[in-house]
Amino acid sequence: MRDLRGGGAASNEAANNASEGKLRMAQSADMKAHENTYGGFMRMMKIGTVVTVIIAAFVVWLIAS
Repeated sequence: MRDLRGGGAASNEAANNASEGKLRMAQSADMKAHENTYGGFMRMMKIGTVVTVIIAAFVVWLIAS
């Protein structure tokens, strides 16, 4: 049967490592970079949500008046 996942040798190696339990945790430098990126993303999501709610409330107020 043909492998429909694609990705070639890299995905096969990853699949083999996962099935054999050989996955390793990221290095501490990688985790620090990940935490910084995720923190920035979450801050932007919070700010974006607040701005969107304010704009939506303003538009509803304009339509209602």
